[in-house]
Amino acid sequence: MKYKILVLLSYLTLLSATILMLYFSYILFYPFVPCEFKDENYKVLTPVVKRGGNIVFEGYVCKKMNVSATVCRQLIDTYIYFYPESTGNIPIGCANRTVVLPVPDYIGSGQYYVRTIYKYQINKFREIRYVKDTEKFLVEGDEPEKDTVGPQGVKGEQGIQGIQGIEG
Repeated sequence: MKYKILVLLSYLTLLSATILMLYFSYILFYPFVPCEFKDENYKVLTPVVKRGGNIVFEGYVCKKMNVSATVCRQLIDTYIYFYPESTGNIPIGCANRTVVLPVPDYIGSGQYYVRTIYKYQINKFREIRYVKDTEKFLVEGDEPEKDTVGPQGVKGEQGIQGIQGIEG
């Protein structure tokens, strides 16, 4: 009798371990698709933007799962300018999405593009990321003034030389 109970417990342990292993394999390796994008890059609707203005771009998105996304955006040329992260949960379905993003007034003129990273937390063990870029666009405007404040409160080139003079 004692032997039958031990055999039954060992079979139940093996069965529960197998079920648990299958469940974790499912949540870790199943190819979840929270959304699909129609185009490789987002289309820019404002190809020329003044500093301090807004860049407008759009893309066709099909959302398939009711999962919220953490959205990280970056403005990129030779430097990377980060925008604050935001959380969004668009409704399930397909639609053309338009995004309006402010262009900082302290960046230099030149060609830029916006990189958007979508992070979907499917479960506690799995995160799916999508990286989408916009087409390149041109930022126009006068170059920012050099108003670096030096150690004595002097603006301009003198302040920069004053800082260099202290170091060496």
